[in-house]
Amino acid sequence: MLVRMSFLKLFVFFAFAGFCQSPSDVYDYKNYDEITWLGVDFSHLKIIGDFDSFSGKSVETPQQFRDSLYIAWNELFISEPKKYDLKGMLKRKDINISIDVMNYHNKNSDLKDLVVSSTPEYKTEDIQQFINTIPFTKNGGVGILFVAESFKKKTNKAIWHLVAININTKKVLVHEVYKADAGGCGLKNFWAYTLYKSIGKAKSNFTKYKKKYSK
Repeated sequence: MLVRMSFLKLFVFFAFAGFCQSPSDVYDYKNYDEITWLGVDFSHLKIIGDFDSFSGKSVETPQQFRDSLYIAWNELFISEPKKYDLKGMLKRKDINISIDVMNYHNKNSDLKDLVVSSTPEYKTEDIQQFINTIPFTKNGGVGILFVAESFKKKTNKAIWHLVAININTKKVLVHEVYKADAGGCGLKNFWAYTLYKSIGKAKSNFTKYKKKYSK
């Protein structure tokens, strides 16, 4: 009897840890304390228009663009945490960081459809399909990431998707979309500014999101 009860308690514990995250947990620290930053998914990023006009003299090929900038943009959240303020975005004292899997995923992304004529306008179901392909290794808790949709040089605008997931099940819990203006010197900083602006928009909408995603 003791063995059966212990097994039941253990099962309930792991079931709660793995499957009970809800959208409200992202915006209410009282519900769930463990939040992990998973990085930026560039594997479905689209460049709108001509690549040479977009990149200028900074990079010569799509492969150089991917290999030199995807990791560099992800590392901004580590090297400049006050500017790319994840804690402020979610009003948390602490956020775990685990971006190795995302860096590997981005490094191996397919470039054949990188350059297109129009933005794909990703929906929640598209984002869910993208998330399903990422082999997250961390167990438990809520994961936060940005998914890059498009960079358009003609208008100097980027589209980003802020996503929260249950890491164990990969279920999307929160999905918000931002359009942001680019700015700054150099290809890296020019488009990184759109991430900075998107984080600012998420910060300013915290109360709205907390109400929207509450139980």
